[in-house]
Amino acid sequence: MEARDVRQALVLQRWRYPLGGWPWRSAGYLASGVVVGALACAALLVLLLASLLLVGIPLLLLGGVALGGAERLRLRLVDRLPAADPHRVPAAPGLGAWARLRAGERATWRELAYALLLATVLWPLDAVALALAVGAPGTLLAAPVLLAADGHETKLLKTVLVTTYPAAFAAAAVGALALLALAWPLGLYAAG
Repeated sequence: MEARDVRQALVLQRWRYPLGGWPWRSAGYLASGVVVGALACAALLVLLLASLLLVGIPLLLLGGVALGGAERLRLRLVDRLPAADPHRVPAAPGLGAWARLRAGERATWRELAYALLLATVLWPLDAVALALAVGAPGTLLAAPVLLAADGHETKLLKTVLVTTYPAAFAAAAVGALALLALAWPLGLYAAG
């Protein structure tokens, strides 16, 4: 049976999970969350300043709806089934009817709340999770290349000084094992 999402992959694939595509999909989801969250943070600051002029409030709602749509697309990285669009179709054509309908929908306000959460809390947490689960093991994995580039010595993770190739290859082996071991927590975090 093929897994539909990261949670199923963690359960069904068990020990094969780190060797499949789901850890990479989870890392891609978190990396895109960092990018989208940082952009949402910048946009939020601009829209909050614009809301002082009462122009930014409708734009803030529109931004929440747009970010909700982007998040439904991003969720395809960790869930094969598309997320349903919670918005209704306006009864009348035109921007005014669309805006009145969106302002009265619960889904719009949930998306705006998620946008605020993503812009302030989630993307930094995603960045930390990626740094710990992918960045640190990746640095150890690159130890032989880093030593060859420098020639004499290289400092890994700002604490470990590597001066010989056997030590660099040992660090690379530890990095590979750490990358495999941290695939499960990364998947759990992305699924959450």
